[in-house]
Formats: sequence, C-alpha cells, structure tokens
Amino acid sequence: MTYPESRRDDVVETLHGHQIADPYRWLEDPDSADTQDWVSRQNAFTQAELSGYPERAWFETTMAAILARPRAGVPVKKAGWYFVGRNDGTQAQDVIYVADSLDELLSRGRVLIDPNTLSEDGTDSLGSFTVSPDGKYFAYGINESGSDWTTFRLLDIATGSPVDDVVSEAKFSEATWLPDSSAYLYLHYPASGRSEGTETKSLSGGRLMLHRVGTPQSEDELVLSFPDNDQYFITPEVSDDDRYLVVHIFEGTDPSTRLWVYPISSDGLGEPVKVVDEFVDEIAFVRMSGDQLVLRTDRDASRGRVVLSTLDGEFTDLIPEGESTLQAVRGTADGLATLTLVDAQPVLTLYALDGSGQRVVDVPGGGVVGLNAGAEYDELFIGLSTTTDPTLSYAVSTGSGDVRALPELVRGSGGFTPPEVTVTRRIAPGRDVPYFLITRSDLDFEAPRPTLMWGYGGFRIPVEADYRPG
Repeated sequence: MTYPESRRDDVVETLHGHQIADPYRWLEDPDSADTQDWVSRQNAFTQAELSGYPERAWFETTMAAILARPRAGVPVKKAGWYFVGRNDGTQAQDVIYVADSLDELLSRGRVLIDPNTLSEDGTDSLGSFTVSPDGKYFAYGINESGSDWTTFRLLDIATGSPVDDVVSEAKFSEATWLPDSSAYLYLHYPASGRSEGTETKSLSGGRLMLHRVGTPQSEDELVLSFPDNDQYFITPEVSDDDRYLVVHIFEGTDPSTRLWVYPISSDGLGEPVKVVDEFVDEIAFVRMSGDQLVLRTDRDASRGRVVLSTLDGEFTDLIPEGESTLQAVRGTADGLATLTLVDAQPVLTLYALDGSGQRVVDVPGGGVVGLNAGAEYDELFIGLSTTTDPTLSYAVSTGSGDVRALPELVRGSGGFTPPEVTVTRRIAPGRDVPYFLITRSDLDFEAPRPTLMWGYGGFRIPVEADYRPG
C-alpha cells in the first residue's frame, strides 16, 4: 500500500553539543494548512483501510453495546446536598443530579446540570464542581474545547438558575470556598494560551487567587505565587474546622510536598505558617484533630502512614506504616477511613480519630472508582468496579460500619451482557511481579491462548482488576 506523503524539512539544532534533526517540526503547528491537510489525508487513508476489514462491523456493534451500558458515579454529600453523575449509556458526559436526601437521589433526584449542553459541538466538558459551605452555590469548572483551560461559573442549587459570576483563565484547580461562602480560591494562568485541546505553548507559573462572588475578576486578590519558578504547582484546601487554609505546594509531578497553612479570620487570610517547607516527603492534609493536623505521608514509611503534626512540623504516629500500601485517607464524623492495597485488592478500614478501633468494611470489588467522605458526615460513599461490571456504589455508616449497596443509582437497562469470566491473581515466575489473569470461564489451558497484556508503571498508580470497557 502507498501511505500518504509526510514532508521532511531540513531542521537541525545543536543541543548540548549534539546535532538533532527535527524534520517534522512543522506538524507542531496544528492550525497550519499543511498540518490540517496532512491530518485529513491520514484519516482518509486509515478509514479506507479499516473499512475493508470484514470483522469491522461486528467489532463496531459489539463495542457500541459495551459502551452503551447505563452507569452512575459515586455519590457525594456536600453542604447537606447529595450529588451523583448518571449516564444512560449513550451520553458523551455524565449528567449531574442533586437531591436533599439519599433516598430521593436513589429514586431519581433533579437534574442540576447536563454537561452535554454546555456547547453546540459538545467539546466543552464539566471538569469539577464544589459547593459553597452554606449550600447555596454550585461552582463548576468548564474545560473548553477539550483543553485543560477552565472557566468557573455558578448555579443557585435550590433553583438551578445561573448566577452572574464568571472566572476565566484558570487551570488545574477547582473552586475552593472560604467558610463564609463569600469567596473562593482558584489557580490562575493569566493570558497564557487559548482554550483549545491543541494548545502546545508552555505555561508560566500558576497564581493562587481569591475571587469574591459578585465582583469582577479584575479585582481578585493574589494569595500566593512563585514567579521565579514556573514548575511550582499549588493546591488549596480549607480545614474541616474552618480555621485554616491548607496549601500543598509541588514541583512538577514530583509527589514531594511543601505544606503551608494560612489562619482564617473575619479579616481574611493571615500570614502563612510553613509547617513543612522543603521538598522531601509526600504529604497530604486529611483533617484537623484539635490543634494538630492529621496528615498522610511517606516520611520514613515507603508504604505510607498517618501522623499528627503540630504547626511546627513535628510528626507523631497515628496509624503506623503497615504491610500494605496506604492509598488514601479521609476524615469522617467518627474519625478516619483508610484505603489500602492488600495483595493488589482494595481494603476499606475505619478508625477512631486517635487511630484506635480498627474495623475492616466488607465492600467487594476489584478497583476503587471513588471514595467520598467528610469530617462532618457519619456516612461515606465508596464505588468499586470489577472486570465485567462498572461502578457499584455503597453507603457506609462510619459509626456502625453497616454497608448498604446502592444499585438503584443506575437508571435504565440495556447494553452488553458480558460472558462469565474467571479472575485469578498470579505471580510472574522469576520476576515477583503480580498480575491478574482474566479469562472466559469455559476455557482450558492445555494449549497456548492468544493473550492481551496490559500494564502501567507511572505516578505510583497501581493497575487493579477493575472495569475497562475498551
């Protein structure tokens, strides 16, 4: 076959004493006529080739049925409201439902926002949402044209009506509300690019800004920035007792963390207390315990531990490092909930705030889709999937440990019914690498079988026996 011609230019650069040829640099401009022509020719060639495969119609029909299974996300409770995303199996994006009780949410709830209607061509998506502490505002981030660029808008939750308040040129953040619901924080990248998924321009450093609802964005207050290092990344969080703004500072994708806290008062934010001010260990704020911070860290604990920290950065063990990897910790009204990886399987455990009273919760599944909890609530929601089924969510009482499965969250039926499968966990001989083998239950292994291998090894993200429709 004759492939479409791809032009090679004579672009050569000398980098660190070496000559580096870059003949296809012209393709880095996605808007040029040459690039668009090249993409069109490549697509036409590919479609002409694939259309001749006799299995293509079967494959397309089967994949469409697999992807068309109705599904629901993991509920979350915020400021007294219950939220969940639902999809009838045909929608590009999940529709967000709201209710003032869990039973109402299970029966249906009310559509608060349908992201499929955000733009005429469907390329704008819902990136995140938060709720003001008084339960009035729903702050949602719109990712425009398939990009990371975010515009924040507000809805009145009770009425579903839009609020005349917009913040643009945000990125990599959600709206983090102050306790009095008058303002929120976000990460701003001023005039750094365009709102398109094809944007390739490098960014300057993000600035942590404070936006007061009802005021122009031009009046927003700068809280924190690092103009001398554009690799720094900032994530804010308000403590559950409303006393502090806790700021995590990262450099690039390295998990090592600096941790600063800003006292919150009626006069605004005070000067930061630098609890940890060097990039050495991974540190994540969980909740407050009296005057101390509860943190998850890998300091002197490669598998992770939970500690109490003073504002001076003195750590004491709360939940010591165990044999299993600590993946997540959440605050609850009754203390703490941890998620660990035990023999490549997720395990949910409840603790009192002093680390005592350990109780394992029986929630089956191969992979965790979401774990939503809050220090003010005595229930948490966890969603798990298996190799053949998407998310099944559970409501867990953090006081009693009682578990309630929530299959009613999924509305509708249809789609694909998978064959019976068998999942076994094995160890690769001579490599000590665990893997899951997923097979049709009626297969034997007397003869070699065609096998699809899949793995991942980045950013400390484990591969679990979870649902992957593709």
